[in-house]
Amino acid sequence: MGKRTSIRLYKSGDAKGINEMFTKHTPYLRDDAYWTWINRIVGQSISVVAECDDRIIGHYAVVPRNLIVKNRVLKAALGIHLATNDGFRNAFVDPDFRREISIFEISNYLYRIAQDKGIQVIYGFPNVNYRQIQVRIERWKEVALFKSYELPSDKGLDNIKTTIQFDEIKDIDYEHLFRLSEMLASESVMNEVRLETNTNYWISRYMLNPQTPYLLYALSKCGVPIGYMVTKRYKNNGNCYSHIVDYILSDNSYMDDVISSYLNNEKAECDYFSFWKGDSVFERSIEKSGFVETGFETFLAIKLLDKSLSELDVLLDFDNWRLVMGDSDAF
Repeated sequence: MGKRTSIRLYKSGDAKGINEMFTKHTPYLRDDAYWTWINRIVGQSISVVAECDDRIIGHYAVVPRNLIVKNRVLKAALGIHLATNDGFRNAFVDPDFRREISIFEISNYLYRIAQDKGIQVIYGFPNVNYRQIQVRIERWKEVALFKSYELPSDKGLDNIKTTIQFDEIKDIDYEHLFRLSEMLASESVMNEVRLETNTNYWISRYMLNPQTPYLLYALSKCGVPIGYMVTKRYKNNGNCYSHIVDYILSDNSYMDDVISSYLNNEKAECDYFSFWKGDSVFERSIEKSGFVETGFETFLAIKLLDKSLSELDVLLDFDNWRLVMGDSDAF
């Protein structure tokens, strides 16, 4: 009697089987708390599993998050990263069962469900190997292969000054919630493509993460609140990297001072600073501070589910994007 394989929507209780599969074949542990968190950052994820004889052998999920494109809201979703032994990818099939079911069957099943739910575009950051599959076979469209901006902490930072106060927030109170909400609602971004954000997203994404210890700072100048910043320290090959994961300022004119103060505060703690390009103001500021695009490579691509989108050309121009590390679940 042959093996029975099927693909279906995620249901309560599936996390155990998915975690067992990941623990067996990937270098990262994802417990139930992490699974609950990653699937509810913004809203309930669209998640599918493949089964063989009632055993979970494959998985793919996307998390809804709207894109703002030239002030129009598009229903979008982020393809959740799966950290496998050969890098980051989106959909995953247990290597022991790849004769029973293909990764494309799982992907296409999810695309149909997402389309039925009104998702117009999926964006993701697949690894270099898997990107060829997505572009050539699954018909994803490449936006960019870009490098992170990096700067060694011992490079020309002796004379920079700290003019911005960084106060770490351990427990966010109503005053900070109100101020953060106001700043996010009035955010001025020159870039034509950005991901929608609000206070609930910041709390869920950065403060409720059960595995990654982010640092959330309230920024002020001469006692006046001017913004918030999320950072992360990461060790790799014996070096400590400092990431600016997300930020919001009440006025972009503070950006140069904020970057200089951040570098001055962190230079004794880390060996390298490493950021994504952020918005156009952030990008200009870090370039003035000596950052160059010499860091790790990341691939950004989109999968169109709504073929009638008139904004395609805007989406495919990487210069139009405001993109921070927090827009990917890999950081």
